[in-house]
Amino acid sequence: MKKFLKKAVAGFAAAALVFGSAGILPEGIFEGFNITASAESGTCGPNLTWTLENDTLTIRGTGGMYAYEDNVPPWAYKEFKNLIIEHGVTSISTNAFNSCRNLINIEIPISVTDIPSAAFKYCSSLESISLPISIKSIGEYAFAYCSSLESITLPNRITKIGNFAFAYSGLRSTPREI
Repeated sequence: MKKFLKKAVAGFAAAALVFGSAGILPEGIFEGFNITASAESGTCGPNLTWTLENDTLTIRGTGGMYAYEDNVPPWAYKEFKNLIIEHGVTSISTNAFNSCRNLINIEIPISVTDIPSAAFKYCSSLESISLPISIKSIGEYAFAYCSSLESITLPNRITKIGNFAFAYSGLRSTPREI
């Protein structure tokens, strides 16, 4: 039903553009009629929700994410440039943002303590990231194949960095600590 509605609105808008510019429809017929993109949303944990609006994916609520180790997260194959994980979220799932190729900006709150395996693997547009001081470990392949990644700021509390965490990334030197 949602696809039908989107197609109907798009078709109506196209017809209005064609017929309106041709002078066939009365002037002002569409005055006050606004077409806006709707946000997509859903749940991603027992007490977490996600919203994708414009170029931004926002994760909010309290607690941890569902496990996406063998499953595809609901925002997979969607194009977004910004990721905001709000304070209260305590964990990110393995593979949660794997292959989000358009992702440029990531905000992770201090309520998150670990970056799990392959969490941001293949995020090829990601250029830099500053991890919060709460991060204690980075899993295997967490930022692997992030080919544009040139800068990462690591907190000095990190006790473990998994194998190949930054393999095939754009990093040219050892990540610095804050």
